[in-house]
Amino acid sequence: METAAKNVLIVFCGPSGAGKTTVASLLSRELAKILPTIHVQTDVIRRMFVNPSYDKSESRFVYSVLYDITRRLLPLGCNVILDGTFLKDSYRERAIGIARYYRKRYLIVALRADLATLMERNRSRTPEEHVPEKTVAGFWIKFQYPLNGIIIDTDELSPEECVKIILQKLSYVNK
Repeated sequence: METAAKNVLIVFCGPSGAGKTTVASLLSRELAKILPTIHVQTDVIRRMFVNPSYDKSESRFVYSVLYDITRRLLPLGCNVILDGTFLKDSYRERAIGIARYYRKRYLIVALRADLATLMERNRSRTPEEHVPEKTVAGFWIKFQYPLNGIIIDTDELSPEECVKIILQKLSYVNK
């Protein structure tokens, strides 16, 4: 596993409720056994807002904070895991641009699940983690799956199985 823990940027993307935070948290614990690993979540940044609106202006601010954190941490030699919807390719491309600027490896991990699963998972969230159902459905419809990276169906695989797949891919990415 040591090859999997080289300094890398990992971008988790997918609709709300796909399991990004669950899988990213498990992965960060694995990677942190060898190299310092930072897990940056758009949801945590967004919770700084009282009554978040999930509108474009707010999203731009949230992602600008996320990119700034990435620019500050990635060159320090630690793994950086970004955890957000990254609804469009342009959001992911900006993160990839940071990795390329610092000559760091990167991996895009898109998680997917069917809409019923996303809604069920969203209903089981705590009130501060809950996302409006209209937003969940909208993200599910609008999400652009990446052409570069890996796509994992969390309806089919457990979080632990997802982490195994990602660690295998990281071994390949870091060669």
